[in-house]
Amino acid sequence: MLVVGLILPWVRAADRLKCGDNLRKIGAAFAEYEKASGGLPPRRTGLNNGEPYGGEVTGGY
Repeated sequence: MLVVGLILPWVRAADRLKCGDNLRKIGAAFAEYEKASGGLPPRRTGLNNGEPYGGEVTGGY
């Protein structure tokens, strides 16, 4: 039980680090998309009325 108490904070810290890295990658992807296309992707609002979301708008990003 003592070992679990010692390891758990390290596991949580690793999870926070991984989450922060994922957010950094998402931000970098948005910046790269904006640089390549001249703007950010349009917002999704409401229903898609049978039309696909995203693929044709983001150009494969």
